[in-house]
Amino acid sequence: MSIISILLVEDDPTFEKLVRKLLQRWDSPGEIRLHVAGDITEAKKLISKFDFHLLFLDLALREGRDGGFRLLEELRRQGSRTDVVVMSSTASFESVQKAMRLGANDYLPKGFSQEEFLFAMNRSVERSRWREMENRLRVSSANELNQYKLFGNSAAIVSLRESIEKLAPSQVPILIEAETGSGKELVARNLHLRGRDPTSAFVALDCGAIPESMAESTFFGHERGAFTGADEQRIGIFEQANGGTLFLDEISNLSLDMQNKLLRAIQEREIRRVGGKKTISIDFRLISAANQSLERLVEQKKFKQDLYFRINVIQLALPPLRDRREDIPELLANFLDGKKIEEDLLSLLQSYSWPGNIRELKNLVLACLAMAGDKNSISIADLPPTTLNRIVGHIKVRGNADIDMATRFRTSMEEAERQLLTSAYHTVGGNISELARLLELDRSNLHKKLVKYDIHHIRS
Repeated sequence: MSIISILLVEDDPTFEKLVRKLLQRWDSPGEIRLHVAGDITEAKKLISKFDFHLLFLDLALREGRDGGFRLLEELRRQGSRTDVVVMSSTASFESVQKAMRLGANDYLPKGFSQEEFLFAMNRSVERSRWREMENRLRVSSANELNQYKLFGNSAAIVSLRESIEKLAPSQVPILIEAETGSGKELVARNLHLRGRDPTSAFVALDCGAIPESMAESTFFGHERGAFTGADEQRIGIFEQANGGTLFLDEISNLSLDMQNKLLRAIQEREIRRVGGKKTISIDFRLISAANQSLERLVEQKKFKQDLYFRINVIQLALPPLRDRREDIPELLANFLDGKKIEEDLLSLLQSYSWPGNIRELKNLVLACLAMAGDKNSISIADLPPTTLNRIVGHIKVRGNADIDMATRFRTSMEEAERQLLTSAYHTVGGNISELARLLELDRSNLHKKLVKYDIHHIRS
C-alpha cells in the first residue's frame, strides 16, 4: 500500500490539528494523504472524486448526528469498502451501536490516547490490505472461470452446469466418467472455482502418465536419500493439494498395489513420505476421472472395489461431442479467434462422429487456421488432406431423407479436393510423382484425379 488516502469528516479545527499531529507520529506503511471535510455535503463531494482507504467520521457534527448516519448508510448501499471509524465525545451507546450496524468498522471515543489512535490506524490499514487481497483474488477467480467456461446449451450441458452449481460448495468425492478429450478437467476446475475457496490449490495429475517406479513418490513425496537418486526432499501431490482440490485423471491406470496405498491415504487423511518417519495430516477435495467404466473394471478385478466406493460418492456424466452436436457452433466460435466458418465446413463438422471429442475439434480448428492464413473465414479447402480423408471416412449417410444433403456434401468435397490438388500441383511444379509422395497417395489414382479436375492435361 504505497499511498494511504484518509478522509476526516470533522468540524472542530482543534481536533483536526490533533489528528494531523498524531498522523505525523504514525509509522505508516505508505505515504499519507489527508483530506478534511467540515460537513456531510463536502464529504460527499470528496468521496465522489477520490477512493479513500479510511474515513474518520465524527458523529457529533453541528448539522446533527443523522447526517453522519445517512452518509454511512449511503456508502454501504453503494458498495463502498472504505474502512469507517466513527468518533464522538457525546455519542451514547445506542448511537455507536447504530453506527456499527450501518457498517462502521471501528469506534474511537474522543479523548483517546495516542496509543489508542495509532492502534486503530494499524487495524484499519490491515483490514484494507485484506480487502484489497480479497478483491484481487476474486478478480483472479472470475478470470479463471471465464478461462474454463463450459460452452454449449444442449440439454446435457445445461444439466451438467446445474449439477456443478449444486455440488461445488460440498466436499464430497466426485467421479467423472467420460471419453478422452471430452473435458473432464474442465468440469473439475469448474467444481473447484465455484467451491468454498477458489483461491486454494488445484492440483491435477494424469495417473496414466506416471511410471510405476515413480508412482509412490509422486503421490506421497520422498525424503532426501530415500532411494538412489533422491538428492533432495520432494513434496508429493497430496501435500501440494492440502486445503484445496486434488484431481486424479485416468485413475483406472493405477496398479492394484498403488490403488491400495491411495485408498489408505484417502480414508485416513494422512500420508508418510517415502523414507520418512513422520505422519502428515492432509485435507482436500477429491475429484477423480476415468475414460472407461470403473464398475466394469471392478467386476474384472482390475480396480479395487473399496477404492471405487470411496471415490464414487457422486458421479457426473459428461456426454461425448457426438451426442451434443448442437454445441459445435458455439465451441467453434470460441476456438476460431474471430474468424468465421463457411457453411460447407460447418455441415461437415456436424456430420462427423468426433472420436477425439472436443480436443480433436480444437486441434482441427488450429490446423484450419494455420492453413487459412490471412483469410477472414475457414472452409473445407482449409482442411489438411489427411484430416479431410479421415473425416470423410467416418461419415455415414443414413436413409432417403439425407440424399440431398449427401449430394451437396459430395459436391463440396469434390470442390475442396479440386482446390487442394490445384494448389499442391503448382507447388511441386507439376511433378506428379513428387505430389503423390507428399500426399501419400497412389500415383495412378492421383493422376486420374488430376485429369478429372482438369488440373493436369494428358499430352497427346
